[in-house]
Amino acid sequence: MDEPTAHLDSATQSRVLDALRELKERGHTVVVVAHREAVVALADDVITVASEREDADHVNDHI
Repeated sequence: MDEPTAHLDSATQSRVLDALRELKERGHTVVVVAHREAVVALADDVITVASEREDADHVNDHI
């Protein structure tokens, strides 16, 4: 999921987070791209992706 709680009000965000928690409790693997701490906090593992270059047009040049 890419930013599953982006642009949501707090009540809807809570429902999405509850659904993610339920998937996790059932043993499912969920891959999420997120910036919000509430979403990241649910993760067992976190992979941080960052670019050392400011020029976004060339981000993939060194991946």
